[in-house]
Amino acid sequence: MPHKDGWGHTLISQVRQLAIDANVGTLILFHHDAYRSDAQLDEIQIENERFYKQQYDNNKSYCAAEGMKITLRKQIAGGNTKIEVE
Repeated sequence: MPHKDGWGHTLISQVRQLAIDANVGTLILFHHDAYRSDAQLDEIQIENERFYKQQYDNNKSYCAAEGMKITLRKQIAGGNTKIEVE
């Protein structure tokens, strides 16, 4: 993203690595480049799935989309937060 240097944005590869380093279970990418097509976002999703499948079985990643519903549910007896994405 040299053409966007100084904009304060982060490369997707950096975001994925930060999520791994922070032990994030589910990464949801939002605030996409407005000029990316749906096909480009689909390709990013495929790349993210491939990355996590190869290295980190328990992690998941989604590209947020208009109309997507994300529900966070904290388990009553402790444990991890459940994330449902529709």
